[in-house]
Amino acid sequence: MTGKTRSYKSYLCSWVRMKGKIIVVDQDNAFANEVAKVLEMDQNNVFSLNSGKQVLEVLRTVGIHVVICGTLSSEMTELELLTAVKNENPRTEVILMIKTPTIELLEGAMKGGTFDYVKLPVQDWHSFKTTVSEAFQKSQLAFKNKQLIEDLLLKNQELMEAHNTITLIHQDTEALYYFGRCLATSLNLEEIYAMMTNATNKLLNNRPTLLFLFNEKKAHLYLKKAIGFNDPLEEFIIPIEAKYKDNLVAWLEEKSYIEQFIKHNLPNGSEHDSFLSKPIIIHDNVYGLLTVLQNRESECTERESNLFKQFVSQSAFVLENALLHEKTNELANRDELTGVFNRRYFQEKIEEEIKRASRQNNRFSVFILDVDYFKHYNDTFGHIQGDFLLKELVAVMTERLRSTDIVSRFGGDEFVVLLIDTEKYAALEIGNQIRENIENNPKFKLTDGNEKKITISVGVAQYPDDGVTSIDLIRKADQALYVAKARGRNQVAY
Repeated sequence: MTGKTRSYKSYLCSWVRMKGKIIVVDQDNAFANEVAKVLEMDQNNVFSLNSGKQVLEVLRTVGIHVVICGTLSSEMTELELLTAVKNENPRTEVILMIKTPTIELLEGAMKGGTFDYVKLPVQDWHSFKTTVSEAFQKSQLAFKNKQLIEDLLLKNQELMEAHNTITLIHQDTEALYYFGRCLATSLNLEEIYAMMTNATNKLLNNRPTLLFLFNEKKAHLYLKKAIGFNDPLEEFIIPIEAKYKDNLVAWLEEKSYIEQFIKHNLPNGSEHDSFLSKPIIIHDNVYGLLTVLQNRESECTERESNLFKQFVSQSAFVLENALLHEKTNELANRDELTGVFNRRYFQEKIEEEIKRASRQNNRFSVFILDVDYFKHYNDTFGHIQGDFLLKELVAVMTERLRSTDIVSRFGGDEFVVLLIDTEKYAALEIGNQIRENIENNPKFKLTDGNEKKITISVGVAQYPDDGVTSIDLIRKADQALYVAKARGRNQVAY
């Protein structure tokens, strides 16, 4: 493939695809073609050129194994081409064809990195071809070594990236496993809420974290826990837009509305202007929202976002178990008919309250009440009507009590109430208000629609004045109840 048969411009592109490549360059085209023909007899891919610039242009396009340099024109000397070739690709070998090999020229050739030189005119073409073959093999080995090194570096990089990915996955899995185990150690919802916010804060490089819970009755999210702030956040709510009340997930995805409320309630000077949020979904229902605060300049990475989403899903599973446990306990602690606590649960709570009041030197009160003439009522109107009365009585009674007060059915028509941090005079007032509400309540009707007046009697006792044990307090309240009965019923006594 010489310049005689195909020009430099016409077949350079196709020649690039050939494997072994040799360039013969000489200002004399005829001589360059003659040398190329000699080398092509040994199945070499030889390309003849007539200027150093053409050689460099080819070198920038494709890898050349050997450049055989004869006499060049004045635009570039043989040594200049040698230096340029070596700078362009040190793996390309250069053989100089010299008419007059002066010491200065040979020293320059050696310093420039020439493979060898051949004195012109060539006397022994076999020896010449051997020299070219050796240069070609050396260059070919250098190219192969380069390719091997590049392949090894690439494989090493891929292995390092794979190792780093596996390491990160392992770290994330370990973190999720660790925090998952921490969450699973408790079935107490308050403890789980605290662990969720703390774990999220640690998983995402100490970014401030907010936990909101959904209040279905009031149709809003309310702040339950917050971590990562210098000062405690004041509690605030996020009302649900009316148009989203039947599609809370879509509402939570409308981030701008929620972010507006969060920003408004952040401390003054807060630099957080971006949020990462995920709803807590349990049985296809929105339970809450976990939100992480960040800056647009340092937002969570894709890996951190995925880790956050996995943790929220994991937390939802733990919450589901805790809620099931709470519901089971609730059922075990509740009276089946009226829904208030049973006697066993009341006994546990009053023992706890005695210990707390003893440590803190506090007072609390207990009162017992029952329905006046309930047996006669049952005998006259039947047990179904009696059950209805008890449920209505509980509804009226709990309207006046606080959520912290413990109401329990002791048996039959008898109920006992534990009033936390309440002294006797206040307990007497509360008991009397409940008595009046029941006496005047229009709900107590017979199943046939006729009204029946119902009254109760109440007995009150106070810790520690009336007793320091649960038995003493209940006995004292029971005695006071009998005093109220003896005075004519529909009364409160102590």
